[in-house]
Parts: sequence; C-alpha cells; structure tokens
Amino acid sequence: MIEIKKRQYVKACEHFRAALKKDPGNIKSHYELVKISFEVCDWKERGLNIKRIKHFMGAHMIGQQRALLEPLSLTWIPTTPDLFLKVAEAYAGYFADSVKPLKEYLNFSFTKKTSAETSANVMTNSSIKLETSDKSNPKSQITPGIKAGSHKKLRIGYVSPDFRAHAVGLLIYKMFGYHNREHFEVFSYSLSTLHKDYYQKTVVEECDHFTELPNSTNYEVVQKIYNDKIDILIDLAGYTTFSRTEIFALQPAPIQVQYLGLLNTMGASYI
Repeated sequence: MIEIKKRQYVKACEHFRAALKKDPGNIKSHYELVKISFEVCDWKERGLNIKRIKHFMGAHMIGQQRALLEPLSLTWIPTTPDLFLKVAEAYAGYFADSVKPLKEYLNFSFTKKTSAETSANVMTNSSIKLETSDKSNPKSQITPGIKAGSHKKLRIGYVSPDFRAHAVGLLIYKMFGYHNREHFEVFSYSLSTLHKDYYQKTVVEECDHFTELPNSTNYEVVQKIYNDKIDILIDLAGYTTFSRTEIFALQPAPIQVQYLGLLNTMGASYI
C-alpha cells in the first residue's frame, strides 16, 4: 500500500482494520497489521498478534488460494521452519510464473559441461576444497582439475543492490579480492545506482568485471549474464529490498545460489 511506502502507518492501519471488518479472515490484512506493529515498536498485543498470525497463516497455507505474503516480514515473527518454507515457496512460485513466457522465449541451455560442474566433480571425487588466494603468497594452492586460462576458470557472478554502505556491503566488500585468480574470474552485477562510497569503490576495484544494471530490464540483465557465460550465479539479496528475484527465475546460469542477504531459505527450485 502507498501509505506503508510513505510510512503513514496510522492511515495504513485504518485501511487494514476496515478490511478486516468486512473480511475477518483476510490473511493479508492480519499480516500487514502485525508487521506495522513491529515497525512502530507497538508491543501491547505482541503475544496475541503472533499467536493470531501463526494461526491464520497455518490455515491459509493449506488452502488452494494463497495471498502473496512477504517472507522477509515473516523473519520478524517466531514461527516454524516448515511454515516459513511454505510462504517462501509460494513467493518463489509467483516470480517463476511472472517470467514464464520470457523464460520460454529465451530458452537458455547449458548442454555443454561447464567448468563449474567439472570443479564440483573434482571436489566430490577427491574431497578437495576450493581455496581462496593468500595475497601474501602468490603461489597459493591450486585445486587440481581446473586449468588456468580464459574460459577454463570458474566464472562466478554476484548480483546485488547492496554493493555500498549497507549491512551486506560492509560484510563482503573485501571478499572479492580474495578469490584465487588462477581458478576464478569474478563478475559483479549491481542492481542499484553507483553510490561512489568507499565500499562500492573497493568492490569495483577488486572485481574482474563490475556492471551497473539499475535501469536495465530483466531481459537485458539475464542476456548480459548468459553472454558472460557465468558458471555460478550468486544472489546476495534474496527477498530483501531492491532484490530482483525474476533474474534468477529466468535462470541465466547453470548453478544459482543465495547467500547472506536473506538469512533463510528462498524456497525456490531455481536457487
């Protein structure tokens, strides 16, 4: 709702309460009311709100018609992993359905065995862990089975709106420089405009390739990633603010994982 986006919480609550008078079982309204109470630190009915929302959500997720509920908001509520998974799966399914025609049109294929799969086989068969480089030792360990040279390196792509002074940015901004360049080629795709702060400047300098895509369409973003021949694509946002799950639902890379941004499962078959 526009009131929530503008942080007009009193007005938003009025609308949700009005909706509940007409439809007491409206899970979306219950969900948003509890979320707002947490936002404004209104703890008067916290216990009752949590009990109520868990009851409605449990019954709601069994039904066939499910309103779209934000998994990120559910992390504020003490609930069960099974319930969170059901909400996340429904959310992931929404994104998959929204891009289905485009995904069929693009028809990305990865028929040739990728260096990522080769690397995974090497690790599985020989129990060897991938090593990051030791900057003080340029002859740091090399994982057998991965040959140096263009295209033989594992191409890792990081997607995030938070390469900046942000909780995620502060945790990872120095990470990119520690990838072993004999084995890995590092790509980063920024979903937000250039902030030009110290953290983003460090990420830009430490990556092999840094691309800004804040105004690009999903089609343009996935074409770029696919053309870059990324082996492993990493979502650093999950279901957080400014994330673009549609990119991953389109599956422009053979292996896709989620890390750090959302400290929970995304419930997505494409992650």
